[in-house]
Amino acid sequence: VIEALKPASELVELLEERRRLLESMSENWRKLEERSLSRHAYRQVASRLRRREEELRRATRNLLKKESGEVVRMVREFDIRATRVINNVSRMEDLLRRAGRGLISKRDYRREVSVLEKEVEKALLTIDTIIRKLS
Repeated sequence: VIEALKPASELVELLEERRRLLESMSENWRKLEERSLSRHAYRQVASRLRRREEELRRATRNLLKKESGEVVRMVREFDIRATRVINNVSRMEDLLRRAGRGLISKRDYRREVSVLEKEVEKALLTIDTIIRKLS
């Protein structure tokens, strides 16, 4: 009975790869903010990471058809957190662009980005917990 609750190892591998991609998205945004990555290079990398994450999300959904209740619930929770990371990174990009154009003050920029960064960290920790529980 306990074995029946254990998800396919392929599913866990997909979730781990998705987690790595989400961490890369966050790290690349930091590089953009620190100006160690040009906006052009950042956009190329970000686009590639988002496309790959969407491919893996679809593959996860296909594998999920074979799984049962608790595993499905945990993967859905993973998806919610992954979406939150992607959305927050996009919002941080927008804030950086607006601050660069002088549309918001540096103080407001720092405050808002700080909140979003904490949310991203929290979501990534939750994602790690979910993967550990499924492993």
